[in-house]
Amino acid sequence: MGFMEYAKSIQWEHESYPAYEDYIVLPLFSLFFTFVRFFLDRFVFQKLAQRLIFGKEHQMLDAQSR
Repeated sequence: MGFMEYAKSIQWEHESYPAYEDYIVLPLFSLFFTFVRFFLDRFVFQKLAQRLIFGKEHQMLDAQSR
């Protein structure tokens, strides 16, 4: 049974209490979330914030000081 067949067989309207198997994903989600947050903070948001605050001058000064 493939993933698509499994997804189609789920009764999405049926409500039930969570089972223990549902909590298996939580440790994986926490590790994935930590990695994604570090990656975004370090490589995306920090550079974006520097560019928005200092403009392009900061990039030129940073390149000259190296």
